[in-house]
Amino acid sequence: MYGLDRIIFTARRFKRACVRRRLTARADGNPVIAAQSTAWPDRRRLKGEWGSERFVIFDTETTGLDPGRDHAVSLGAVSMTGGRIALGDTFDRIIAADAHPSRHSIVVHGLTPPAIAKGHHPQSVLSDFLLWAGDAVLLAHHSAFDMIMLNRTVEPLCGAPIQNLVLDTAHLAGHVDRRRGGFAYDLDSLLDRYDIPRSGGRHTALGDALLTARLLQKLLKILAARRINTLAELALCNQADPPGPATHL
Repeated sequence: MYGLDRIIFTARRFKRACVRRRLTARADGNPVIAAQSTAWPDRRRLKGEWGSERFVIFDTETTGLDPGRDHAVSLGAVSMTGGRIALGDTFDRIIAADAHPSRHSIVVHGLTPPAIAKGHHPQSVLSDFLLWAGDAVLLAHHSAFDMIMLNRTVEPLCGAPIQNLVLDTAHLAGHVDRRRGGFAYDLDSLLDRYDIPRSGGRHTALGDALLTARLLQKLLKILAARRINTLAELALCNQADPPGPATHL
């Protein structure tokens, strides 16, 4: 596909291989580290068809939009295999956080300080999430923000950031548009463009994960029609940033 994209992705593969060896050496007796040590897809999986992969589509709700200061207060996810969303295979937790959510965040997601205080300990939530996700391909909308939030807990827990392959519906949508520009890539704009009705759960972690999964279904159908068949090809479609304005919300 694209020469520079291939070089970048190959460099990521070598870096992950080094981390895998380090995690494997530390995995004895720790199921989370053991799961993470095999989370990155090997060469056989990368050459295989993405249609046989399990995708875990996730979303976080947070105390605010400053990645350097704010924290995740909710994590929701749903799995998908073969283009079918598994509504019986979901993850949904409130995360206790010391930081108080901004007034704007409370208006958006409805999680008040008392509700957050009753949540689960962050390391408990992330341990359970990583064990549930296993070696699935993770996917979110504007995933970089969510990954910062999750890795803040995962790195002290495992000694490394999350090792799963992570894709992004905003980037895949940009590839589908052939990076022409002129489009907005926030979730609401893409839901409108692809005629995806909003459920009552918009701006809840699980609700937004389900909407993102429905968007992913549409994008994967287009990419399959363009003969993007292997997991490696799908990952390469994810390399470039989307060509239009975007916000996490």
